Amino acid sequence: MISYAQNFEDVMIARLFPAEYRGFYIDIGAADPVRFSVTKHFYDAGWQGVNVEPVPHFFARLTAARPRDVNLQAIVGTAQGPQPLYEIAEFRENSTGDRNVMESLRQQVATVRAHEVGCSSLAVSGSLTISEI
Repeated sequence: MISYAQNFEDVMIARLFPAEYRGFYIDIGAADPVRFSVTKHFYDAGWQGVNVEPVPHFFARLTAARPRDVNLQAIVGTAQGPQPLYEIAEFRENSTGDRNVMESLRQQVATVRAHEVGCSSLAVSGSLTISEI
């Protein structure tokens, strides 16, 4: 198996399931559909899921590469509506909605581009089945 994840998380998770198993994932902060992706192996194996990615560059790549998945361009949090996203040019995977994290990265000579993106909560009232997603 080829690992696409940073720390072989996909390999470790794959060991939990029989090879023929087809499951469902939710990837918050999915980033690139290949580089550092914990879910690429599973998508290629026939799984499908939901990818949440606020960075426009990564969202466009996910949408093109993962047509079976639901791809959402959003931040997940407790707020509702548009929220600031601080995109870190040098390492987009470190982009954040947290102003303190952004300021720390900016002090390390990072280039920051701020824009707004929708924010949603994962809170669900009542019960929800996978077929409803």
